[in-house]
Amino acid sequence: MFSWHVFRQGGRSRQRRRAWGVVTDLSTLAVLGIFVAAYFDRCTPTPVRYVNPFGYTCKDGQYLMWKYQYNRLKNVWYWAGRTMTWLSVFRVCTPVMVLWIYGLSVGEGYTAWLLSRPVMARFLAPLAYNVFVMQM
Repeated sequence: MFSWHVFRQGGRSRQRRRAWGVVTDLSTLAVLGIFVAAYFDRCTPTPVRYVNPFGYTCKDGQYLMWKYQYNRLKNVWYWAGRTMTWLSVFRVCTPVMVLWIYGLSVGEGYTAWLLSRPVMARFLAPLAYNVFVMQM
């Protein structure tokens, strides 16, 4: 009964739809910002056994250490530091994604407009199901 009153169409439904469009666009920017920050992060918490007054170790240039030294990092401190920190941040995105999906179902905002374009709807959307099945 409560959900019927909350989501019913009425005189203010157009304002609500616009508000959900704004929420959808802001949540899109928030999630993209988190992904960009995770990609460009080059600082890691310093291991306990090393002394560093600032507590962080920052690397210059491309951070491709995982590709070449995977076994060493797996056993030392990498997985307990940087990776787990960003995995925790990505978990924070889950409630934002719930708002994002509902906002997309309303159909307002620039994100819904972009994802409803023919290129996305006809060509890329059918591929999403195959990726979903492949992950199972």
